[in-house]
Amino acid sequence: MNPRLQSGSSFQRGAGARERRYWALPDGEIQEVVTFLSIRFLEPASPELAHQIEEQTLTCGAIVSWDSTGAVSGRQQSAGSTLFGVIGNIMCGARGFATKNRVQARFNMPERQTLRLRRE
Repeated sequence: MNPRLQSGSSFQRGAGARERRYWALPDGEIQEVVTFLSIRFLEPASPELAHQIEEQTLTCGAIVSWDSTGAVSGRQQSAGSTLFGVIGNIMCGARGFATKNRVQARFNMPERQTLRLRRE
């Protein structure tokens, strides 16, 4: 199947709200963090995908928003959102969790529920 069509289907299936928990060691102490994620699928004609990269239009995508809070302290750890878009077999991120620069990676989908990214 065409990578663009597979990624569009994958983004559609992944849309919705989620809660994730993870543990970090910021100062040598274990800290539980709760992250609320919101994923919104972007149709090919979405205004958010009107960006052009290397003279090609993003064909589908998703906006991912997150809000992370310390489970015990209740303090906000991080919050933000980023846009992911697809051009052929390249996935582009407007900015990442740990970077303000655009990120690009080639991808394929060896299985219906598996998205494999490769960045060089």
